[in-house]
Amino acid sequence: MKSFTKSPLLAIPLLLATLSAGSSIASGSNNFGEITLEAGSSGTCISSPCKVYFVMPPGSGSYVVLANNMKVGSYPAGETVSLGGYWTGLTVFKVVGSDVGPTKLNVIGRE
Repeated sequence: MKSFTKSPLLAIPLLLATLSAGSSIASGSNNFGEITLEAGSSGTCISSPCKVYFVMPPGSGSYVVLANNMKVGSYPAGETVSLGGYWTGLTVFKVVGSDVGPTKLNVIGRE
């Protein structure tokens, strides 16, 4: 039976591939510490805490946003707003009074 020597050099290509793929798993230009999500979408942030910007659905007036069924705040329709920072785990955002489905944020980074 052959034995393989584990070399740190062999891990470098895998690490580089993982880091380059990271930018494609978030709905935003920067998933290292912040992310911009659209109502009804999903995204992953690889930094904890992760600052969340949220594109509110179109309409008139304002909508209430819930995070895991807890009120975050009331925000104007059609605007990009800051929902604050979120830590490791899954957070489901819902826009009350909108026909847009839930938005899921998965924060996988270390604190």
